[in-house]
Amino acid sequence: MRSTLTFALAITLAGTGPSLGIEFNKDVRPVLSDNCFQCHGPDSGSRKAGLRLDREEDILADREGSRVVVPGKPAESELIKRITSTDPDEVMPPSGKEPLTPAKKKAIIEWIKNGASHELISSLKPI
Repeated sequence: MRSTLTFALAITLAGTGPSLGIEFNKDVRPVLSDNCFQCHGPDSGSRKAGLRLDREEDILADREGSRVVVPGKPAESELIKRITSTDPDEVMPPSGKEPLTPAKKKAIIEWIKNGASHELISSLKPI
């Protein structure tokens, strides 16, 4: 089972098809907000592992030799390792939380593969 998941991840990371039009504010920020910010967001009282995923500088920062996101390199990004892990001690979101769907994982992988650009909040179009 693990080798099948590893193979599927390798295919996804290899980028065998055309790049998807993934946008941070539309496709990635909502996933992080809904699934990650409760433990890795702006509330310092509930933040785990000292990790913030709501700020670009924290997502891209070096964290003692590892990086949450390495633009253009999903296989080197700790975020991808965590959201695709089958190890219950490593996987994010952790056990007891709603796991990410394959579509959400793919959006994050594609976003990183395409350079992990962040749009400014002010670039959001008004409703």
